[in-house]
Amino acid sequence: MDLTKEKKDYLSQHSIILKILNEIIEENIPKPKISNENILKELKLKYTIEPNEKVKHICELKKEDLLIVNIYNENINKNEILIYKKIKENFEKKFIINEDRKILNLKELKDGYLLIIKDNQFKIHEIKMSVKKDIQKRELDKNEYFKEIIELFNGNLISISYSDIDKDKNKIIFWKKDLMNGNYEIYKTIKAKDKPISILEINTNYYAVFYEDNNLYVYESKNDQLYRKVNIKVGTHFKKMIKIIEDGIVFLYEKYLILFSLSSFETKTFKAENNITDIYNISYSNHFLATYSEQNNNGLISYMINFKTLGISKNNVLMIKKDLHSMIITCIIQSKNGEIITGSDDKKIKIWNKI
Repeated sequence: MDLTKEKKDYLSQHSIILKILNEIIEENIPKPKISNENILKELKLKYTIEPNEKVKHICELKKEDLLIVNIYNENINKNEILIYKKIKENFEKKFIINEDRKILNLKELKDGYLLIIKDNQFKIHEIKMSVKKDIQKRELDKNEYFKEIIELFNGNLISISYSDIDKDKNKIIFWKKDLMNGNYEIYKTIKAKDKPISILEINTNYYAVFYEDNNLYVYESKNDQLYRKVNIKVGTHFKKMIKIIEDGIVFLYEKYLILFSLSSFETKTFKAENNITDIYNISYSNHFLATYSEQNNNGLISYMINFKTLGISKNNVLMIKKDLHSMIITCIIQSKNGEIITGSDDKKIKIWNKI
């Protein structure tokens, strides 16, 4: 009996079985659904709201069908939050929240609450129709300021903050949610490597912090250990970074777009043809939106990207929509119904249908 041959046959059969099992397992792992319905190729104006002041931020409280709008007037230090209720195809203003200073951002939390981020303070409100209920208010110490706050997949928060006086107060703060009362309490603080200017969660295993020294630090979520450090060096005027699914990150840096692959940790830089002012990831797909401003033309560009080849070409520009607003576009969101909502310094909010 040829034992060697039998062993080879057994191993060969075993290898085939393992391969089939791996293919079955791989096939059943949930994957992000990238639908062609998310791809933005054309817009048609549906509705216009005129709040009569410059629009800074917009967010949607989806459970309540509320549109939350931050308007401002720097000349008279006016900062207000307008609450609009969507009624059929129209928006009706319900009430106003007056704020004492500039708002950094508005966000909808997973539980449907509104997160308001200011310089050294965040507030959480429950808003239903014409009723505002205060849930929580937290402030940083003197001379400490928030740069950004994000909500994690698990419902907790991470904030990055800085101090221009004391570098030891540059921090990454982890806030754990109390499921009983909905409040967030600090459960961990990490001293930042430098002044942190942006943060995002890559997935449940990793998060990334971008620092003023142009270094991107990728950390492991389970122990906050440094996984990888990458220098992103193009210029001195960083504007924003956004994540595209789990494949990569897009940086807006002066007049440049930088693609960063989260699998190869390689970067590629492209000089934008238009004067891009901001970038947005509005849907679960491999494309993003960029706003641009050139003289009186304030429009929108839709890019499709490939992180495997780190490529952006003219064929990847899906749409250039001119003259969306008469002044610079300040904010963009996608509604739960798929509409694109834009706000501008021209004191208008426009709701667009994707066609």
